[in-house]
Amino acid sequence: MYGRHREEIAIAMDSRTGKTLWEHKTAVSFDSDAREMGNGPYATPLVLADRVVAAGVSGRLQCLDRSGKLLWTQELWSAHKGTQLMYGYASSPIRFRDTVIVPVGGKGKALMAFRIADGSVAWSRLDHPNAYSSPMFINVDGLKQLVMAMDGAMVR
Repeated sequence: MYGRHREEIAIAMDSRTGKTLWEHKTAVSFDSDAREMGNGPYATPLVLADRVVAAGVSGRLQCLDRSGKLLWTQELWSAHKGTQLMYGYASSPIRFRDTVIVPVGGKGKALMAFRIADGSVAWSRLDHPNAYSSPMFINVDGLKQLVMAMDGAMVR
């Protein structure tokens, strides 16, 4: 992903030639409180076998197919009342089974999982504000656990 004035662009490129295969442009109205550092996007897209899931600076989570066609969108800040961060949304999505997990922030929505197939909510948990970090999996005595640094808390 990259940004232009009032736009975020998800791009697919041929790894051998560098040729652009497709671009998906999304209008964005977010203004960072540190504009001299850029206005995002900051998150790394999640590349799946047949889809790409990308989180934009204004809290928009989008799923695109291999041709760049938009399949579904979730508005983490407006629809789910997530924690708005002054420099913008910066957390990269992570996959678990048939879901994509992202931090959203807020009461009952510190972490949320969305079904990859259609973007519907699979679950939401915990009561912490969001922070500038991404979820990750760790192995504790053979058990895979999701951990996330939230504002004021480390959750698992």
